[in-house]
Amino acid sequence: EKTTAYLPLESKSTSQPLERMPRKASGENAPPQRSPPPPKRAKTSSASVPKPKVLITVRKLPFPISPRLFLAVGGSLALVVGSWVALTLRSHPVPPLANTDRLAAPTGPTQSAHKYTVNSLGMKFLPVPGTGLLFSIWDTRVQDYRTFVQETGRAWMKSSFPQTPDHPAVNVSWDDANAFCQWLSAKEGREYRLPTDAEWSLAAGLPPEIGSTPKEKDRNLKRNYPWGDVWPPPKGTGNYDRSLRADDYEKTSPVGVFAENRFGLYDLSGNVWQWCEDWYDSFHRRRVLRGGAWDSCTQDILLSSFRYYFYPGDQGEYIGFRCVTRVKKPDTP
Repeated sequence: EKTTAYLPLESKSTSQPLERMPRKASGENAPPQRSPPPPKRAKTSSASVPKPKVLITVRKLPFPISPRLFLAVGGSLALVVGSWVALTLRSHPVPPLANTDRLAAPTGPTQSAHKYTVNSLGMKFLPVPGTGLLFSIWDTRVQDYRTFVQETGRAWMKSSFPQTPDHPAVNVSWDDANAFCQWLSAKEGREYRLPTDAEWSLAAGLPPEIGSTPKEKDRNLKRNYPWGDVWPPPKGTGNYDRSLRADDYEKTSPVGVFAENRFGLYDLSGNVWQWCEDWYDSFHRRRVLRGGAWDSCTQDILLSSFRYYFYPGDQGEYIGFRCVTRVKKPDTP
């Protein structure tokens, strides 16, 4: 049988001639072909099994872009998104969380370093410069007015919502408030009365106002609020309507839980309206109220210069009052 030999070739690595290899036999004399054995697999534990890889295909942009241009476009986009988020939060602020502890257990009047004049009912008074008066530092409380009702037998409509003794008395007409002042004057041996409209303005820290009647002075001083010149009132400045989100009280709040003004007086804005001595206008039919209440929510009504008015016999769950008394002159020897 013929065999064909290959010519010697040079090895690339050793430059030595390769061995001659016989041509593979074909036909019946060809040796049986054996399939190669399967490769042996190494024993691996479940912990060593590699995790499948996630392939991300990145397509090449059809146009060239420089790193500087990429950073400029990304920065502009971030600025636009940030501005949109800021405007959205400003126009739709996140509502504050309700302070359930404060609702369940009121803190009561705050403590101050002022030197008070205190009467037999525990009502505290401080002087207001330019008036010659001592102002009650808060609205007449439920506990104060209840004593008057019990001793005089005067009718008093109970509020439709819960109140504690340190809440302001409500459902009190101008006639009721004056009757309380007369009773307290006789009880204490000194004159008590309602403040005039002008005296109330001084206690609120207002500058001189133009006009001869409360109606003519009404809202003359714009953007003048007890907390400053911004709107709406910041959180914790007073007890107003819930839509303003300035406090956590549904109706009235205990007196003295918000910040005092520069004269040491509380609640000259919000909680309950306060009767004044004056008639509202020259017709002498309606009396003046100042300060706003727990349901007040508009910019005009919460101005320190705003005047409200009701008939002397009107009552309401948002109406109360504050007393004043003359500063006693020291006895001369």
